[in-house]
Order: sequence, then structure tokens, then C-alpha cells
Amino acid sequence: MTYWKQDYTYPTFGAEYEYYFSQPSVCNSIRKVEQTLYEAGFTWLQVKPDGTYEVDVEIVTPPLPDVPQVWADMSAIMEICKNLGLRYRKKCGLHIHIGKKRLKPAVNIDAYIEHVKQRASSVSFLMPNDDWFSGADMSPKLVKDVIRRYAMHQDAIDDFMPVSRGGGCNGRENYMFRGMARAVGEFASRFEACQTISDLRDFNSIGRSGKYNAVNLETWNKGTIEFRQHPSTLSSGKVRNWVRFLVTLIETSDSERVNYGQVIANQSAPVETEATYQTPD
Repeated sequence: MTYWKQDYTYPTFGAEYEYYFSQPSVCNSIRKVEQTLYEAGFTWLQVKPDGTYEVDVEIVTPPLPDVPQVWADMSAIMEICKNLGLRYRKKCGLHIHIGKKRLKPAVNIDAYIEHVKQRASSVSFLMPNDDWFSGADMSPKLVKDVIRRYAMHQDAIDDFMPVSRGGGCNGRENYMFRGMARAVGEFASRFEACQTISDLRDFNSIGRSGKYNAVNLETWNKGTIEFRQHPSTLSSGKVRNWVRFLVTLIETSDSERVNYGQVIANQSAPVETEATYQTPD
């Protein structure tokens, strides 16, 4: 049975794009990027400094569903960034946040998107109201299996990343993106003993890697799981493919690998039991 994935519901994703100013004569300030995007109607984006060496500007979206109108917006945003001379290099990442809750069944998607844009257009970049979402967070067992599978297949994921974002690089970058591989490596027994999100977050911090892992749970209290390995991009198609890969990873664990047991009346979450399922790579 599934728990997180329910019929007629959508997951949501938020994206953080990191760029540098490759053509200072065209654009050399965050203010210029913000003004140009806002004049094009994208007042619902957050444009801000990142603080990372080699990153000049970060563009952040609110939580959105995977629907055609959203990808049309993403394509238009990418074109504006290209025209401003924004580009990406080794330190520039694409960070994807998958919401720990899904939208309610049969929600009016157009109404939700309008609500999200209005809230995000505020000075404080407000998140959507909770009443658009189901009451169920991802189960800790689901999150654990997503981390486990990411770790099991880290080499395969590295193969469709640039060398600088995968296993072919050395030093800190290598550690940042491959930190989760320890879940099936030297710290596997400690990982398997984790029972709660707090346990998993503590495991995530081994060696002070914290949020710099490929799978980051430091954003859990803000409502998301963050995936940090993908490089930045100016292709909305690449963003869409990566989002769908991550959502499918979660949904497959939810529907085919995690045994949630039986739901007890008047209890918001099912009683969970341990089970191991063998599925193809």
C-alpha cells in the first residue's frame, strides 16, 4: 500500500538556481537580475546573494507542482537569465526541495499556483498556506529508504553528473556529494539503527558534512527534503527530468518497498513494521 503517494494528488518542488555574472557589461548586480525578472512578471521569485565562492546570485522558487504551465514559466526564466549573461560553473548548484507533504486530492492546480505566486510576491517571500496540503508527512521509514537507495546507486547517479559533481572529483566536493554513500558503507549499521527523522539528521552530520550531503534533511522543519548534487543549469528540461527522477525515487519506495502495516482508526499515520523488499536496480 502507498502512504505518501495518493490518487489525484501532486507533490511539490522548489528550485534554487546558482549563477555567476559572465558578462558584467550586461549585468553585474543582484538588483539588475531582480529588476529584469520582476519587470517580466516573475515577482514571485526570490533573488538573493548565496555567499558561496564563485556564486554571484541565487534565484529561488516557491513550492510548485509538476505541470506544463510551471515548466513554461521555468523556460521563460531561463531565457531571461541567458540574456543577462548568467552562467554556471563548478561551485554553482541546482538544489531541489521536494515537499514532505503532497497537495490535497483533486486540488484546483491553477488556484494553487495563483495562491503560491501571490504569497511569494510579498516582501517576506511567504510560503503557501498549510490548508492546501494533506496532513501526512513522509514517514521516517520512507525517508530512510530514499536515502538508502540513493546511497546504493550513488555510482550510477554520479555517471550522469559532471565530474565536478560526482565521484570523479577529489577533496571537499567529493565528500559533499557522496556523503550519503556511507549509509551502505562504513556506517551502515548506524544508519540502519535510525528510527526517526532526528536520527537520520544526526547521521547526516557525521564528519560535519551536514547539509552538504547529496540528500539533506536540515530543511525538514521547513517542510522539505533537499537534493543538492545536480549542477546548476539554464535548461528547464534538465530541471524537469531531475525533479521527476527524484519524485519517482520517493514514490517507488513508497509504493513498492516500504511496508506501512495497518492503519488504526483515529490515528493520522499507519502503524509501521519492518520489511525488506528486493527490487530490480
